[in-house]
Amino acid sequence: MPRRTSVVAVITALALLVPAVASAGSRAPDRAVGAWRALGRPAPAAPVAGPGFSISRDDGNDTKGPLDLSSMKITRGGSKDTIVFTNDTPVTNAQIDPTQGGNFAILFDTNDNRKYDYGQYVYYYRGKLRGVLVKLSTNRVVDRTVPTSRVNSRTFRTIVLRSKIHSPGTYRFAVFTYYDEAPCSRKNPCGDAIPNRFPLIALDHKAPSVKVTNLDAFANDASSDLTTPLDFTFSDDEFGTGVKTWVVERKQVGGSGDWVQVKKGTIQDPTVNVPGGEGLTYQVRVVVVDKQKNKQATKIARTTFAIDDRDSGIAYGGTTTQGTPTGSFLGTTTSVATGGTVTISFSGKSDLCVMGGPVTAGQTASVDATIDGSPVAFSSETDTTAALERVTCFLGLTVDLHTLVLTVTSAEPYVIDGYYER
Repeated sequence: MPRRTSVVAVITALALLVPAVASAGSRAPDRAVGAWRALGRPAPAAPVAGPGFSISRDDGNDTKGPLDLSSMKITRGGSKDTIVFTNDTPVTNAQIDPTQGGNFAILFDTNDNRKYDYGQYVYYYRGKLRGVLVKLSTNRVVDRTVPTSRVNSRTFRTIVLRSKIHSPGTYRFAVFTYYDEAPCSRKNPCGDAIPNRFPLIALDHKAPSVKVTNLDAFANDASSDLTTPLDFTFSDDEFGTGVKTWVVERKQVGGSGDWVQVKKGTIQDPTVNVPGGEGLTYQVRVVVVDKQKNKQATKIARTTFAIDDRDSGIAYGGTTTQGTPTGSFLGTTTSVATGGTVTISFSGKSDLCVMGGPVTAGQTASVDATIDGSPVAFSSETDTTAALERVTCFLGLTVDLHTLVLTVTSAEPYVIDGYYER
């Protein structure tokens, strides 16, 4: 049982409350903490909407008084959590009337310093089962109408309203009993707790954060093959239970499939090579899950893979030479001699980029270009044109059928390394 150091009675005109343990160590003591009469109307407990993550703990028959906890379960909800706890034997109203016997209490540590910040007391007084929340540092009553109810003769339910305990993302807690009538006494009260020792039970209700820090919109800006590097970072909240795993997923734009796992891991600052197919655009996201199943996904990023110069989508006319220069997309290029042509037809896409270069040192390669028969500007290549470089792009076209035709006008052959369409 997390150890107490003091029990302080606070008397006001409206309430007489014994708050909670002010600080604790790691040894199990033989006392819990009592709550005394408090005025205020009780509110009925309500189930958490929908299924949620839950934690259950059992406890043995280890207390000589009638308030001996046998189990507890907490279920996480959207803004409130439900704690259900069960006594080893049936509980009478008198046994949890603080003027006659004892009470139950849930004590909360909201900053993981092993000091309780709030106490939520469950007891029977003046004909009603009551739930009262107290801020322990000031002994101030925060809520006199905590939703609380009996489930049966042994089991009780109470609601944790997270906004009222100012939980930043994770709180830790223990369930206590206090009883000071026979066979116990006020001098030697009986107490029980779940858990019986540190660590306290942690409930994490905030998802980790995760952010994509790098993914090229044109996949092959950073890769000469059919992969592209993805970088991302993630973190859990300050008092959280920690990230359990991350998953990189992709989904083809325009496809009918679901998200497909690319890689799963745990390390921080990872670089994951996302695979793709020629000419395809993918949505990419990273999903992180903490140790209590809170999940967060990044904003969706997109990346488009190039189509190789040897693909059937490119038609060449005239004299061509195939090369395998270092750093080129999929290791190949096609050089088109003077008077030769390059024809690319595409539809349903609004963007087109042509990759090329480099050419012979000290030389320049040029073309005349048309789209659907109308002249358009198109850049020359030199020996400084980098491998994989997008020489010219046409963005924001209509999604109708378009045809780009390049006619080489220079003595130096024009190099085609591939193209993007999206």
